[in-house]
Amino acid sequence: MEKPVHPYISAAGTPVIVRIAGTIASVVAIYTIVIYGISLPEVLAFTNADDGATPELPRHYRQMVGLAAFWAVLPPIWFWYEYYWVYLRLPDERRGSFEGLRYGQQLATAIWASMLVVQGIVLTALF
Repeated sequence: MEKPVHPYISAAGTPVIVRIAGTIASVVAIYTIVIYGISLPEVLAFTNADDGATPELPRHYRQMVGLAAFWAVLPPIWFWYEYYWVYLRLPDERRGSFEGLRYGQQLATAIWASMLVVQGIVLTALF
């Protein structure tokens, strides 16, 4: 196994922080899908309750709001950080093309936006 050129760059050439952030985002995405999937029957029961009845919020409501806040705030901050503090600081021979970074961020933006839209729809149904 090759020794990394820089302590923060893996042998494959990917900054370690990018791999860590990708792993964290993947775990949180799976957790978000599970929590919203578990809560969907309770959300539907809440929205279909009789007018006279006082329905209860889903038991994972606070986690749902916290996850929505996570997805609303952290990905845009990460995109900014990744460009200015990771990509621009890489040595030229390890930097790669800007188009590659842009393409990766466009894919991540599509996933981020879809997660946020679905969460917004579900949480809006509760109000």
